[in-house]
Amino acid sequence: MKFSVWPNPARPVSEILELARLADSEGWYGLWYADHYMPNTGSEAFAPGDTHECWAILPAVGLALVLYLTWRAVDAPEPTADVSRSGVTIGA
Repeated sequence: MKFSVWPNPARPVSEILELARLADSEGWYGLWYADHYMPNTGSEAFAPGDTHECWAILPAVGLALVLYLTWRAVDAPEPTADVSRSGVTIGA
């Protein structure tokens, strides 16, 4: 049986990235991300609010995770990643 994580799309990007790192380091199968444009309410009711779009988040998390693993492999200082509405910035 393979297990994956499915983060809440309303959570901060830094939390989603940390969850992806944890899932990778613990050998989880993958990370799934909802392709909905509205917050989850737990019912069929609609709720106003922002949520991250999956086709922007998944590549950003993937890039940040690859760079993190690369830096970890060469024993460099841990990188930082800031993914915001203005774009993705990766730095040491």
